Amino acid sequence: MNPYLSIIIPCYEGSRIIEKQLPLFISYLKSLPYSTELIVVDDGSKDGRVQQEIVESNGGRYLRNTVNVGKGASVRKGMLAAQGQYRIFTDADIPFEYEAISRRMDYSDRKEFHLAIGDRNLAQSSYFSEIRKI
Repeated sequence: MNPYLSIIIPCYEGSRIIEKQLPLFISYLKSLPYSTELIVVDDGSKDGRVQQEIVESNGGRYLRNTVNVGKGASVRKGMLAAQGQYRIFTDADIPFEYEAISRRMDYSDRKEFHLAIGDRNLAQSSYFSEIRKI
């Protein structure tokens, strides 16, 4: 059975950040009332083997670009591999409150929005540093 929600994280040289972020994030995803999958797309990092171990040991899927091709290509690769009915991508630092995923899914399900875009640089944004420190 396909997951309801896929989360795609493009990552370049990000083993340190995903090592800190993934355990808590995956724990949150498991608490949701629907099935999820997490896909990390390594964009040709030198620390790829370490990233792979971290992702797989936390129950995620690991994909790799053999060379650095950029964030857009990595997001595309993850989106095409994803199996969820809904798909979200985010940066490896996960710069939002986890509960934003539930709110986003509410907009998709109940309000039938087809697209949502977050921008941490907007004046009205409450950015990550105010919420959680890495």
